[in-house]
Amino acid sequence: MFKIITIYNQEIKFISLDILGNIEIIKILNSSYIYFSDILNLAPDKFKANIIVFWHPEYYFVPIGIENTDIFSICCVGDWNINFINLHASIRQFDHIITDQKGINAFKKYNFNNLSYFPLFSLRIPNYTNINLIKKYDILFIGNINQNVQTERSKYLYRIAKLSEKYNVLITSGIYGDEYQKTLSESKIIFNRSVRSEINARVFETLKAKSLLFLEEENLESEYYLKPNYNFVTYNEHNLENLIDFYLENDHKREEIVNNGGKFIEEYSTEKFNQDFYLHIIKIYQNKVKNNNPFMNYSEEQKLNVYYTQAIMTLDKSVLTKVKKIFPLNNNSAEIVNIFAITLYNEKDYNTLFYYLKNVVKEFPKHLPLKINYLNTLLELNLLEKAEIFIIKSIEIINIEVFNLDDLKGVFIKEIYTRFQIELENVFSSDIDNNLIESIKNIYLWKFYFEMGNIKRIQKDNTQAEYYYTLADKLMTSSITKNILGNLCEELGQLSEAYKMYIQAFKDDLFNSKNLNDLISLEIKTDYTLEESINRKWMTIMDSSPLYDTNFIAKKLYQNENIKHKLALINKHKEDKILVSNLAKKILEMDSLNYQALSDLGDIYYSENEYKKSLDLFSKCLNIKKDRQIIEKIINCLKELGDTETLRKIIY
Repeated sequence: MFKIITIYNQEIKFISLDILGNIEIIKILNSSYIYFSDILNLAPDKFKANIIVFWHPEYYFVPIGIENTDIFSICCVGDWNINFINLHASIRQFDHIITDQKGINAFKKYNFNNLSYFPLFSLRIPNYTNINLIKKYDILFIGNINQNVQTERSKYLYRIAKLSEKYNVLITSGIYGDEYQKTLSESKIIFNRSVRSEINARVFETLKAKSLLFLEEENLESEYYLKPNYNFVTYNEHNLENLIDFYLENDHKREEIVNNGGKFIEEYSTEKFNQDFYLHIIKIYQNKVKNNNPFMNYSEEQKLNVYYTQAIMTLDKSVLTKVKKIFPLNNNSAEIVNIFAITLYNEKDYNTLFYYLKNVVKEFPKHLPLKINYLNTLLELNLLEKAEIFIIKSIEIINIEVFNLDDLKGVFIKEIYTRFQIELENVFSSDIDNNLIESIKNIYLWKFYFEMGNIKRIQKDNTQAEYYYTLADKLMTSSITKNILGNLCEELGQLSEAYKMYIQAFKDDLFNSKNLNDLISLEIKTDYTLEESINRKWMTIMDSSPLYDTNFIAKKLYQNENIKHKLALINKHKEDKILVSNLAKKILEMDSLNYQALSDLGDIYYSENEYKKSLDLFSKCLNIKKDRQIIEKIINCLKELGDTETLRKIIY
């Protein structure tokens, strides 16, 4: 008889079941226990386990002592990509690791050899009942739309959304339970793009809902169980739209593949996958090689680093409090110093944190996580001048020093699911070998350039802001940087360049309302005259998803009509300077770059001998549009101000 203890980190009942006659399983809820012995005590007295299975160490604290047990220990890692930098150090306690194929490749890079594959998401196939509903959606996507996490997916969603012009497209997020099942079952095609090239939960959910599964061609696991173009469809960047057209125009072919998928999912039920999973575990156990546990050879300081890092990253925040009581921190290494800084931040003791980091960054000048945490603290306290000086010094160090991986690893203040953190995780787990350290350094440089751009923008130094944002964008392009560069270009009157930036930002992050807001605002402002202006097509894309907030669109359209009305009044009452002045000021409150309002208000200031104010407004007009009359008005202002040097430059 094989006896298995499965340790979950979510609320389930203690249950015991018998599978295949010779496997007995106890499922235990790990209620934030720190020590493995406390978890073992939850099992019945006479239950002597052969195997321990621990779930999701990427999210939950690995109990201390599991590395010392005689019981064969296995961990199941799902979202390893979210916290890979620290995860690969903290799961060496286990004798064996089960994960997806891409995870196996990533862990092998860090000298793991106790690895095997199993489709972990197959263990929770839903038992759908309403599967024969009318298919009212042609194409559906439900899932994570965070562009930082799903960079590749975002690019495909833009292409899917554009198809709403001819198909009934639904792109949505945050739907669960019965509504989620119903929406899947009401869809002809379900677009899926996994984050780790794995068979994710939506693969099985789609087959169960009797909808056509579209899955990326480069998926590493699909052919373990499925057959392309038999029970699902593979797409790539070149054929996506053509395949969608084909399967929506050929109902019989679509239904044939859907039916084949339905037969597969009936055969491979959750029960069948569970049996396969435990048989896989038994096979590992029978061929077991007890891990020559490298964790046992860690120094006390290294173990302390692992315990605290896990406690900080775990979803259960009570764990950190417990770990702090058991293990006092010392300041012998950059990693421990950095962790102590995180604990101060979590306690919101910002002033102590500031003085602490101010000193330790000098003691460990090459540890980049410490630098990022000090920078984030300076920004949190709005110490912009200190932050600016610190960024310049940090960039110099990155460009001249030689780094090793330990200088680049750590946990961060305020960096959860940010582009910076996700890109670091991606590079650490990538296939890059020769230029790994250089690639990681570039992500840190991106962070420093980006934050310097933010500082310069706050200081209203748009030229320097544009310079630093452009440097950041060259290292790592992002929709955030593109949008900000668009804002800067618009403020400088470079409207065509701003429009290009807004389009790219929108394509990269489809559901960030600011991207769409800025794009449509600029189209309205220029009366749809910009080169490549697509205007109504954005409305078509908006039809693809309820995630768009149309209120801001209505507000912009109303504002545009309001401005047109006020401009008409100005043209009608040109002689009434007070009225024109008031109307122009109101227009500029809504649209700071309205050409006519700037020009008319400039004329009024000139007539009132306010030549400096007049010059400022005419200069803004010139940035928007080169106009001979405006140049003449600028020359007149300069003459009145006696600015002969500037006047000479303009004339000659």
